[in-house]
Amino acid sequence: MKACEFYADQTRFNMLKKLSLWGNDVSEKGAKMISESSNLQNLTELKLTRNKVGDEGVVAIVGSQNSRNITFMDLSANQIGDRGAMAIANSPHLSNLKTLDLYNNQITEKGMEALLNSKT
Repeated sequence: MKACEFYADQTRFNMLKKLSLWGNDVSEKGAKMISESSNLQNLTELKLTRNKVGDEGVVAIVGSQNSRNITFMDLSANQIGDRGAMAIANSPHLSNLKTLDLYNNQITEKGMEALLNSKT
């Protein structure tokens, strides 16, 4: 979580393209910091593997304008369920997304169906 505060608050990172916080206890709160930071608007790659981001964190990230340039997003092992999957599937900000990793989450057939039918 401290890593999120650091990157979110530092204006010198406003041109940052890739952010990897694998296993840093980012949590829901940290995901919201990432989504709200004006310094992280240029991200093209976001790797948050093993961070307990959960559905609420995913909703915040994909609901943010900060995700509009993301082409690669790794959200594996984050306790994400169908609500998070549906938020990804319905996000208007993920039109540039090419690669999405949701390995080892709690997404059921319902969430997978939403992702497969997504226009994003």
